[in-house]
Amino acid sequence: MVAEDVGGRVLISESEVPERFSELMARVARGETVAIMRNGKVVAEFSSVSEPKPDPKEAQTAVARFREERANWEQINATLDELLQWRREGLR
Repeated sequence: MVAEDVGGRVLISESEVPERFSELMARVARGETVAIMRNGKVVAEFSSVSEPKPDPKEAQTAVARFREERANWEQINATLDELLQWRREGLR
């Protein structure tokens, strides 16, 4: 009993979910909402998780702040071998 609801949800009875799970997850991945019914009432809904879109201005601000702070770092004249040794020793 899969049917489109007026609200754009895919309705399915609880007993049908196990045998149609892959199909339902594919529909959710496409952006549809799946509503699971028990005794004629919706008891659960599945919908896709939307990833937050990065704000380009926030990224630019963060990079600018990092560059400003990096300009104040103490200069260390060391070889790569020295840096790796300090790392192993836990000194820096």
